[in-house]
Parts: sequence; structure tokens; C-alpha cells
Amino acid sequence: MSPGTAKPTGVVVGLIGQPCSGKSTLRRMLEELGARAIDADQIVRSLYSDADVRAEVVELFGADVLRPDGAVDRSRIAERVFSDRSLLEQLTQRIIWPRTGQRLQEAIEAFRRTARPGDLLILDAPTLLEAGRRHWVDRLVWVEAPWQRRLRWASARGWDEHELRRREQAMLPEASKKAAADFVIVNDGPIESLRQAARRLWQQLTDPA
Repeated sequence: MSPGTAKPTGVVVGLIGQPCSGKSTLRRMLEELGARAIDADQIVRSLYSDADVRAEVVELFGADVLRPDGAVDRSRIAERVFSDRSLLEQLTQRIIWPRTGQRLQEAIEAFRRTARPGDLLILDAPTLLEAGRRHWVDRLVWVEAPWQRRLRWASARGWDEHELRRREQAMLPEASKKAAADFVIVNDGPIESLRQAARRLWQQLTDPA
């Protein structure tokens, strides 16, 4: 049974938003309130340790994307794919999304089997819509933040303005993704404001009414 057809028990929530908008922080706040959560980026990072994934990555990009210890250098891949949409599509659609999707399916199905009314599973999955998986979740949350704030957080990751814009442009248009969301969180205040928004969101998602 696929996640889209499983009998709803508990609520599966997709978490998407602008790059560097505070999605992970919101996810952690919801976890503190009692939600279960899956970080799709963490799944992707773990995939690069698989021998078959490394082999396919080398076949697509060449051996220069490997570090001296043989591990995949994700920063080198990012330099390539965010400048070449064809490479990005081959990486995501052929290598990453099928494997990530399988793990997400397994996690969703396990949650459905054991969840009780009011339980939440948060999928922190920035490319959920790009991968065509909106039907996997019961509710969709969009997170956004002012540009200067996002640029500051991007800088902490080692991204400059050009890199942040490149990553945005590789995704679906923000307007269409925001329009698809059931809830919009605007992260433009102090951390306590986001915490209050997390509490309100929690109440809305867990309220049986």
C-alpha cells in the first residue's frame, strides 16, 4: 500500500520552503512538542556513502567529484548541478529521488501502522513537490523569511548570494509552491516568534476538529 492510499492514522506533514528560511529550526521545535520527524537531506547525505550510489555518481560526473579518501564531495557536485539543469535532473531523478523515496515510503507506512490520532510525522523534504510527492502528505507547510535574513544564514553555511540564488532557481517557482501549501509560516521575527508559530501550527495540526 502506498503512502497516498494508506488509511489515514495520525497526520503526515510535508515541510518545504525557501532555502535558509528556518525549516530545520521549525522542524526541531515541532519535535520538541512531540512530533516524529524525518530529515530528507540527512537521508541524501547517507546515500552518498553507499557504494552503488558512489559508482553512479562517478559515472555521471567523473572521478573528480571524489575526495582523496574516496568519499563523495557534495560541494563539487553542487557546483556542477546548480549550473547545469540537465545534470541536476539526472542526479535527482535517476539516482537520488528513487532511493530517497523508498526510504520515505517505508517511514510513512511505519508511521501509519503505529500512529494514534493526534500523532504527527514531519517530512522535512525541500524538494517534495519537485519529486511529485505532494500526495504522500496530509498537510503541507511552507516556510519563508526575508531575503537579508536568509542571506545571513546562507553565509553561515558558506554560500554567497550567487550560490543562494542558484539553488533557488533550480527549484520550482516559489509562488506555486507557496500556493500549494495548507499553512504558511513567515519567519521574520525573533526566535520566540517562530516558537509561538510552531505551537499554533502544532495545535492546528493535532486538533481533531
